[in-house]
Amino acid sequence: MKSKINVLSLFDGISCGQVALKRTGLDVGKYYASELDKYAIKVTQANYPDTIQLGDVCGVDPEKLDKIDLLIGGSPCFVAGTQIITSRGYASIERVEVGDFVLTHTNQWKKVIRVGGNKNKQTINIKAQGLLETTATPKHPYYVRSMARQWNKEKRTSERVFNGPHWKKAGELAKGDFLSIPIIKEEINHLGIHNDEAFIIGRYIADGHTRKDYRTSANRPNDRHWQLILSVGSHKVPTTNIKHSLFEHSPGVKRMVFSSKRLVKIVESECGCSAVNKNISVKLLSLPIPLLERVIDGVLSGDGSFRNNEWRLTTVSRELAQSLCIAVAKVYRVCASIEFTRRPKITMIEGRRVNQRDTYTVSFRKEVKKQSHFYVDSSHVWVPFKCSVISDEADVYNLEVEGDNSYIANNAVVHNCQGFSFAGKQLAFDDPRSALFFEYVRILERCKELNPDVKFMLENVKMKKEYLDIITKILGVEPILINSALVSAQNRKRYYWTNIPSVNQPEDKHVFLADILEPNLPSCGIGARVVGRKLNELGKRDDYNKDIPIRQYLELRSDKKANCMTTVPKDSVVAINKIEGRYKLRSKSKTVRCGGRNSPIGSRHEWDFPYTKTDKKLGVKRNQGKASCLTGGAHSGGNHSDMDILVIEPDICRRYSITEVERLQTILDGYTQNKGVSNSQCYKMLGNGWTVDVIAHIFKGLHNEKQ
Repeated sequence: MKSKINVLSLFDGISCGQVALKRTGLDVGKYYASELDKYAIKVTQANYPDTIQLGDVCGVDPEKLDKIDLLIGGSPCFVAGTQIITSRGYASIERVEVGDFVLTHTNQWKKVIRVGGNKNKQTINIKAQGLLETTATPKHPYYVRSMARQWNKEKRTSERVFNGPHWKKAGELAKGDFLSIPIIKEEINHLGIHNDEAFIIGRYIADGHTRKDYRTSANRPNDRHWQLILSVGSHKVPTTNIKHSLFEHSPGVKRMVFSSKRLVKIVESECGCSAVNKNISVKLLSLPIPLLERVIDGVLSGDGSFRNNEWRLTTVSRELAQSLCIAVAKVYRVCASIEFTRRPKITMIEGRRVNQRDTYTVSFRKEVKKQSHFYVDSSHVWVPFKCSVISDEADVYNLEVEGDNSYIANNAVVHNCQGFSFAGKQLAFDDPRSALFFEYVRILERCKELNPDVKFMLENVKMKKEYLDIITKILGVEPILINSALVSAQNRKRYYWTNIPSVNQPEDKHVFLADILEPNLPSCGIGARVVGRKLNELGKRDDYNKDIPIRQYLELRSDKKANCMTTVPKDSVVAINKIEGRYKLRSKSKTVRCGGRNSPIGSRHEWDFPYTKTDKKLGVKRNQGKASCLTGGAHSGGNHSDMDILVIEPDICRRYSITEVERLQTILDGYTQNKGVSNSQCYKMLGNGWTVDVIAHIFKGLHNEKQ
């Protein structure tokens, strides 16, 4: 290899590769970096101002660069809360599980075979007629038809002309695109209900409830009152042949009571049991159209209103609003619109302070008007896209669905994100076969064409063997698994694929957490509050004195290493010194403060842990004197991820300092500090970085390649 090498670093972060090259003593000619995080770029440029920043990896073209000698790099999509139509009803995307069945663009129920997600992805908010605003990644494909206007000479007017259905990335949607709402084709009466029952079920969804107490007064404590109860205005009592009782409840209001165990079980299992949980289940949506229409009639008779030929219904249940839109699409083949209204938490009604929830208003007409903007075909209602707005970074989720590779998100048909595709199998973005990995492969192949002697290194987390084998097959080299604990005070196991010669395990430097900690740092109240919040969660379960839930929330360690820095927060507390006697953790009902010498974490509830003799009972993990992996999300303003960066010394509960985290990654003190970025960003960037001494060890093999 020539005396100076040109380097291309993909997903460069804070340029740990550049630090490792310098530490190895290699001369770098040009160092090209592909990175999008503006804070990471700021740190890199402050330390290495000659770095040539290339931006998005998707736009990197090696042919436009000087010949590359070394290529390095380390390699979903809706936000939590996005509602997916599953065979068991609407479910938030983060709660969909492998084995669930979801509705697809072909109007079939297909099995979910993988679920996944990614942290801190750039998102956009998508708005369309008849759909709730949805947050997704710009590259997630929607099922669309595009519309153009064509002049009709005979009618002397322009007409809408639609092309065939196709997939289009969310970030590329534009005016003239129409998103798809499915029309459920199935017409099966799974529940065996008749016409009158369908109406009463709908009426229950509007404002009914069931009696849930037991017949204790009749000395039958194990027998429940099986009653479905409707509160109806005296002027609009529905007519039904189902046996019931009717009595005056209050002025102008009557109570209809149906003593039917069968009806109670149907409504509780298929419709929900409180206003915020009411919905039209998939079994009800699958009813024959006449029966489903009766369900809709029942819902509208309770909470609906009719004005100017338009039906409107307001509810606090998001699931009811969305499922009603699907029911309307099936029965009337029209688009129903949803309007979300954010309400004050407290309001005054007749002089009383009452709590209230945000509301969803559904409106629709039962016929298609000439001026209607939506378009209907045999299987879908196509609704016009309005706009998309760039949103914040967020944690995103995705699914892989068997066969059709599509599912319904917030009532719109979407595809498995294209980054999931590989040999007919789709995976999450944080999986090694994701889109970013293929960008790495694309660039590597092009570099090889321009320089057959190019060296490369790819780093990734531990993974399933099937994924490991795929990467290995594509790159053509076997990986080496190296634990950063050999060269640092941090447990961090990573795979490295490289064609650099003579790469083996580094020698153990016997570095421990106590060797890198700064002395005399104060305790940290925010970190303590996080511990307290976790303990408070135990209190809600009424099992303060049980060991198992305590171990579930707090992972006490008696070793001498730090937790691994990854991108996924873990609920762990790191104990760096063995504490003789009994160690106390205490929680307070609302907040937890750092106390004195004998009370490091607040007051009120207390557990005494015999810390030296019952490590095994308490779930203490021993990692040969090393700590677990620190997380890239380890510091986010004192919320869920503070637990990752807590250090418990004999009398102190505190965060790791930034200097200590730099040392855990074997980066020089001050590398990220005072570079014009916040402490939170420093923690995040360090967590996403490499352990420099591991990379430097691998790069030593490049010296053998010098000519």
